[in-house]
Amino acid sequence: MNKLKGFTFIELILYTAIVSTVLGSVIPFAISVIQGSAKSEIRDQVNTSASLISAFISSRIKNATGINLTGSNFGTNLAADPSARFTLDITGAGTPLVFSVLDGSLMLSRSGGAPVNLNSSGTRVTELIFTDNSSENISFSLTLTDNSSSTRQEYQSSINIVSSSQLRSR
Repeated sequence: MNKLKGFTFIELILYTAIVSTVLGSVIPFAISVIQGSAKSEIRDQVNTSASLISAFISSRIKNATGINLTGSNFGTNLAADPSARFTLDITGAGTPLVFSVLDGSLMLSRSGGAPVNLNSSGTRVTELIFTDNSSENISFSLTLTDNSSSTRQEYQSSINIVSSSQLRSR
């Protein structure tokens, strides 16, 4: 008697169904993990940048000797008005520090000097409003978003930070 080795048609259909079921459940899970990772990376970038900018602004306000009231636009969204500024007087620096927003980039400059970008290229400042609470206390609202042009939800993130700082040197 001659025995042939191989799969029957029923076994082949059964194995194909099992493999299809396993792949059908693993592939969507893998896609979900990859998309979650992308969203987490974008959110981390925006949150880290916002935290660093907020700490930087707070430290500059604390170390300032005064606020240049004539050179500052309080209550104005610096991101919406390219001519709006927030100006701090610094002891020993000789020139004031000027905060402004240009095309979504938070810029810091000393009067007459070239501005330096404070946020990463992957983020965009959509709101920065300074409020003069008193002659010594300044609060600010900063909204930072990712700079992606994608409409996909996993590539979008935004954070709003509200903080205030007190001048130390008064």
